[in-house]
Amino acid sequence: GDFAPVVIKAGALNNMHDLVVSPEHRLFVYQRQDKLGIGRAETLVRAKHLVNGKDVHRLDDGYVEYYQLLIVEHQIIYAEGIATESLLLRQTAFNQCGEPAPSSLARVKFVFPRILNAQELPSADARNIGKS
Repeated sequence: GDFAPVVIKAGALNNMHDLVVSPEHRLFVYQRQDKLGIGRAETLVRAKHLVNGKDVHRLDDGYVEYYQLLIVEHQIIYAEGIATESLLLRQTAFNQCGEPAPSSLARVKFVFPRILNAQELPSADARNIGKS
């Protein structure tokens, strides 16, 4: 389905082991030349856009649970040697939850009262990079 994970096989992006992420999870890409035609060297690319059917593919069976790292500010972190993003709390993240967004947001505010302002969610990407 739409939420089926993306498997990045060991070695595909210089990673030592397979990495399994959600299709919407973004990976940090640095390019010496603008081969993507985006007008900048650094960008965050959704895992689903890296699928090539060989060393990056969708897992189409089984059950998956996703875990995210919530940090006070959106950060670039490393997973299996791949630069990737921490959880960026935006309304769209809550809309993808299996329950109504207000309930999910209330739970995060309860568990992490200092992270979220009661009025708005953080909006800045780790590198202030546009949509990708």
